[in-house]
Formats: sequence, structure tokens, C-alpha cells
Amino acid sequence: MANISKIKRDKMIAFLEELKKTHSDDESIRAFNEIENSLIEKKYGLVFEEHTEEVDERLQEEIPVLCEDKERRICKDENLPWNFIIEGDNLQALYLLEKTHKGKIDCIYIDPPYNTGAKDWKYNNNYVDGNDVYRHSKWLSMMARRLMLAKGLLNPQTGVLVVAIDDNELNTLGLLLQEIFPTYKPFCLTVVHNPNGNQGKNFGVANEFAYFVLPSGDQILSLENRQSEPDIRPLRDVSGNNNMRTDARNCFYPIYVKDKKIIGFGDVCEDSYHPKYANLVRDDGILEIYPIDASGNERKWVFARKTVESIMSELKVEWNSSRKIFDIIRYKTHFTYKTVWDKKTYNANSYGSKLVNKILGEKRFDYPKSLYTIEECIRAVCGHRKKAIVLDFFAGSGTTQHAVNLLNAEDGGNRQCIMVTNNEVSADEEKRLMQQGYKKGDDEWEKLGIAKHVTWPRTVCSIEGKDINGKPLKGDYITDCGRELKMSDGFKCNVKYFKCDWIPRRPEDYLLSNALCLHIKEMIELQTGREVDGVKQVLILNKDDYNKIVADSNLFAKVETVWLNQNMILSSDEMEPLKAKGFKYIPREFFGHELREAAE
Repeated sequence: MANISKIKRDKMIAFLEELKKTHSDDESIRAFNEIENSLIEKKYGLVFEEHTEEVDERLQEEIPVLCEDKERRICKDENLPWNFIIEGDNLQALYLLEKTHKGKIDCIYIDPPYNTGAKDWKYNNNYVDGNDVYRHSKWLSMMARRLMLAKGLLNPQTGVLVVAIDDNELNTLGLLLQEIFPTYKPFCLTVVHNPNGNQGKNFGVANEFAYFVLPSGDQILSLENRQSEPDIRPLRDVSGNNNMRTDARNCFYPIYVKDKKIIGFGDVCEDSYHPKYANLVRDDGILEIYPIDASGNERKWVFARKTVESIMSELKVEWNSSRKIFDIIRYKTHFTYKTVWDKKTYNANSYGSKLVNKILGEKRFDYPKSLYTIEECIRAVCGHRKKAIVLDFFAGSGTTQHAVNLLNAEDGGNRQCIMVTNNEVSADEEKRLMQQGYKKGDDEWEKLGIAKHVTWPRTVCSIEGKDINGKPLKGDYITDCGRELKMSDGFKCNVKYFKCDWIPRRPEDYLLSNALCLHIKEMIELQTGREVDGVKQVLILNKDDYNKIVADSNLFAKVETVWLNQNMILSSDEMEPLKAKGFKYIPREFFGHELREAAE
């Protein structure tokens, strides 16, 4: 129902109350109540119809689970955490991530379908085109469900959501974010991704947008790293106004230098003390530098002593050849991010499409983001969090994992990435396959889906440093870390490939608990980022597992962590060796609710 004024709403509700007096049968009352609920359920803001998805329907009768595709895995260093690609409907995957990562995600980056009307996304297995009168309503319903789940996954104090979008749904997305994240602060950034502009009729659009949704509180984001383009200026205040000692006496003090390096800062000078020169050499050889200009005027440092101490790493001692003295120069390399991003590296054609095509040997994906745009988004949120967890549940071509790997390589971080993508084929590819007699689920169809045909091979190739044909990737990554990173060197990174699946809630021929136990391993690995390898990380689900693992002293000696089924009954003697290993119970939140429903 469209938004209406409070006065009109109250009049309509009063009219309904009068109708109830003369139409008191059950059917009429139910109808009146339904109308009244529609009137009062939403008084302002964004109004759209909620559409039921197939995932919701399946949830009534089935339980979502994860299954590992053991043929698709990369292990570069067993000591590093595992990253994950999850193939499946992202709504289904988010329900599972609710069980493993509630309140644990540091950064969610998503690049959802833009709803251009060009069959760029599916709803309930059907592509949505521009002629669908419910196109915007379906998009909002789809996004609302996923964003509400995503909110619960974010760290409530520091977790940040980043959503890429263009102008098709920019305004509606902004309203939706305000509705779902009422206590957060959304910032809308302009990202110049196509400097030449597209061939529009009225404007050549050169930009897209990115919403950064930040929790309220202290500074959340990292500072922008501009080591290649530092802001260089004297520490002495050379501004035109209020730059004298008398304007801020707490900004006049000596800076101590030895061997051309700053070794400390002196106290604020007494008003009665007036150094003769900008540079004074003490008897112990230490140089005292004061903010005195070439005319002998006592100026001031830009900052008070406490602030200067905090930026000491940005200060350098440099010889001023014209004055024949040493000056203190600030090289500022880190800045608060601006709301317009226009670096050349954000060009989606040069560093998105061309890069992906170079890796995969052909065009397999339309309009991938620039690698460096996504890396910068993640750096802005997680630059100071080197063990952050990053989630992308619209993973597409797999740029997010690539970006996380690159950021880790630049700063020595150990960030983890979880990507979720379906295995849909494009609208054109779907039409061609159907004409050839193939259907969804056939091998010929599945091998051309996004997850298997784009996301996974791009991830493998970028980690291995080779293209799809096994040839070393040419070129270097563009970095600010001060060292060269060759594409051919690849990355140290571990990745597992999981698929979303279903099992019946009310199985007829087996216990639900036994069926769910078959999928516990994947849940533990997803939650911990550690592989349950049966050697260092072991899973004990029943007495047979216990006897096999604990009875063999040689095998048990290698065990680091034991994951134990909470429903197992063990004696105190049987528990002793497990306690020595610091065992952990399998979290009940994995499937506890489903088992309680089944009374198991």
C-alpha cells in the first residue's frame, strides 16, 4: 500500500471500526483486520512488496548444509587459515553463516546486481528483465532479506558493510540501508571506474557508487595510504595567519637531532627564553632545532608537542641549502579517505575486464570490478586489522579473494575471505544450452556456470601465478608497499570449495542427527578457518571415532584439537585424554534448533 498521511490513515481506520459494528461475521472481521494491518505496518520510508523465494519454501521441509568438493582445493601453507568459496544461493549460504559467523565478520563487500533491466540477475530461477513491472519490488525484497542477515554477521562494534551500486537503484538502496541499519552511518562514495564515460544519450557516465555503512562510535576506517604521493611540507608553520610564537606558545619548543635523526622533543620554552638561531648545537653534540624563519622571527611548529610525538615516523631532518641549516620536514603519507575516488587504477576496463580476460584467456564475465577498487575498499576497512574476516556473498568473478590476497601480500596480513556465488550461466548461454537440449544440472550446463567457469579458475590462477593455460602471468601488481609484486609469483593462500545442499527435515529411513553429522566437518572448518584433517584437528562423533583416535597412542600424540559430539556419553576416565588435548564441543548452534524440532 502506498504511503499516506497520518490524517488520512486515521480516517480510514476509524471508518473500518464503524464497518466492524455492522459487519461482524468472521470473514468480514478478518478482511477488516488485514486492511488495518496494511495501513499501520509502515508509516513512512521505503514501501515494497515482499516476495517469497524458493529458498524460503524449501526451508519448510529441508535443512541447508554444506558439502566439500574435494577435487577443488588449494593448499599453499597448512599453517595459514583457509579461505572458502561457497557455491549456492546466497540466501541459503547466509542462513548457514548465521550459525558459524554471527557477529564475527569485519568487512562485508558486495557488488549485487544493478537491476538494469538487461537480464542481469535471476529471481526464483527466472531472469528479471526491464518489462517486469515488479522488477524494483523484487530487487528490494531480494536485497532486504540478505542485508538483514548480513547485519547479524557483522561485528557490532567495528564491522563495516560496503555495497557497490550504480544509479539504477542508488536511491532505493540508500533508503533500504537506512531502514535496516538505523543506528549506522552510511556514506555514499563516488568511484570513477570509467574515465572516458559510457556512450549515454545525455551524459557519459564515468562513475559508480559505493555505500560504506559504518557503526556509530569512534573512527572505524583505516587511513588512506599515499606513500607514492606524500604531502611534503615544513613542520614550521608557514601559513599566512596565526603562525607566530605568540599565537600558540605551546607550539614553541626544541626538537632534538643527532646524526640527522630526531631523538626527542624538548619542553615548551619559557616566555623569557629566546634562542638566537634556528639551529643550536649543545656541548654534547645534540642539535636543537627551533621554528625560527630566515628573518629571525620566532614562528611556531604546526602542532603541539604531544601531537608531534604521535607523527614522529612522518618527520625527516633535511638540510636547507639556502639557509645553511637543518629543517624538520613532514612527509604525510596517510590521510582520511575522501568521498570521491578517482585513481587511474580504479578503471574497470583496464584492471577489471582486461585482467580477468588475461587470466582466463577469454571473456567469461561481464563488467568485473577493478582489482584495485575492491582492494582499496577492503584496505579502508581492514588496513589496520591484519586478521580480519572478509565476506562477499555476491562474489561473481572472484575479485574479492584476489584483492584480499594482494593486500595480505603487501602488508604481511593474514586476512581470511569467504566468497559466495551461484553457478548460474548467463542469459545468452542459458538460451544456447536449452536449444542444444541441456538443462540445469547437466554436466555441460554446470561446467559453464559462474562458480565453476569463472570464480574458481580465476582464484586458482591468481594464486598459482599462471593463466588458464598454465603460462606464468605477465606484469606486476600496482602497489604502495615499496616493493615489487610479480603476478607470476602468485600468493600463499589456502582455499576450499563448498557446495550448498539440502537434507530432509523429517527423514523416513534414518536419524536426522546421523545425517547432520555428515556435514559437521564443513561447519567447523568454515567457523575456525582450520582444516579438520583427521590428524591435527579431529572430529569425534561416536564411540567408534573415539576408539579409533584415542586408542592409537601414536595417532593421538599428533592431535592438537578434538571436536566432540555433545550428545556422547563418556566416563570420567574416557574424558581424561580429551581434556589433556583441550577438547572442544561441537557448537549446538550448528544444528541444535533443527534437532530439537525433530526431538532428537
